Amino acid sequence: MVGKAPAAKKGAASAPKSISRSARAGLVFPVGRILRKFRLMNSHKFRYSAGTPVYFAAVIEYLCAEILELAGNAAKEMKVKRITPRQILLAVYNDEELNELLKNVTIPQGGVLPRIHTELLPSQKGKLPAKAAVPVAQKTPAKKVPAARKPVGKQLNVKTVSGSSGGGPGKARGGVALQKQDSSVVTTLSERIIGETGQKLSVLHGTITSMVADAVVHPSAGGFSFGGQVGSALMRKGGRQLSAAIDTLRQQYGSIPSLGAVAGPAFNIKASYIIHVNGPSHGGTKCHQDMETQIHNLLNLAEREKYGTIALPCIGSGNAGWPKQEAAQTILRAIHMYLRGTPNQHLKTVIFVLFDKETLEIYRQELGKLPI
Repeated sequence: MVGKAPAAKKGAASAPKSISRSARAGLVFPVGRILRKFRLMNSHKFRYSAGTPVYFAAVIEYLCAEILELAGNAAKEMKVKRITPRQILLAVYNDEELNELLKNVTIPQGGVLPRIHTELLPSQKGKLPAKAAVPVAQKTPAKKVPAARKPVGKQLNVKTVSGSSGGGPGKARGGVALQKQDSSVVTTLSERIIGETGQKLSVLHGTITSMVADAVVHPSAGGFSFGGQVGSALMRKGGRQLSAAIDTLRQQYGSIPSLGAVAGPAFNIKASYIIHVNGPSHGGTKCHQDMETQIHNLLNLAEREKYGTIALPCIGSGNAGWPKQEAAQTILRAIHMYLRGTPNQHLKTVIFVLFDKETLEIYRQELGKLPI
């Protein structure tokens, strides 16, 4: 005789399914896993309610959704179909609140080297690691004293320079990421390629006198003064030859025009020329516009004189009184607009050569915020 199925079996089949804590809260992130992490904490020092892991998971899920949305927008602007760490980094940098929240977070493969401690950088007197070595641009040993260059005044009109792409003998072309000369080291911290033409913006740790470039920029007053840190370093290297060249420039031009730039010869440094600029002081309603005009005039002069690489210090943060963050934002924005909007035949690389940790971090972050 066949008996009926046990009642217990019937009840087990109709038992409801267990629902996870995440499903009850309507979340994707695992509330149970976060709860286990809380339980591992010392309960004598930390107290939490039953809703704490739920709220914690909800906050993390919201932040991830926000970052992914911004990263997706960045990917669309860059015309790519896959979100990479680079787009996530740009999404964080371009949002003020997220940048403040995640400023100490390292995003691997994001395209920049964030927050490098000075202890990890090569010593100025030590040797560089073998993997970090990059071939140094060659320069002819004999250097003729070039004639003084014409100044650029208050103008924004860009003139297209025709002719060959070379700048004549004795000029190094292209950016140099790492080199060593006179026991001083220059190290690349961040680099961006601007637009489809492949023009390059870089932030380097080092001194302006040890930089291989066609020209270095000297922030000066109207009378070609060398009172600042950059001017003093250039004068120590150049000595009497540079003093004589500056006297010639004073006789020829009298002074540097306001917001203008004058190019002259360089001595005993890697660069062939020095571009002397008379920039604006901070304050007033037009100081940002004046700084952009100054940068445009500087870049116009570099393009006209067929300089392929120019190196800049932290312009404006000395006697001119500019806050470093504000100066970096204004200068980088002006250079970015110029490189994207001007068909340059010669100027391909703009390098910021900085020394102190605070300025390096500011320029590195601001460079990372620029669109491609």
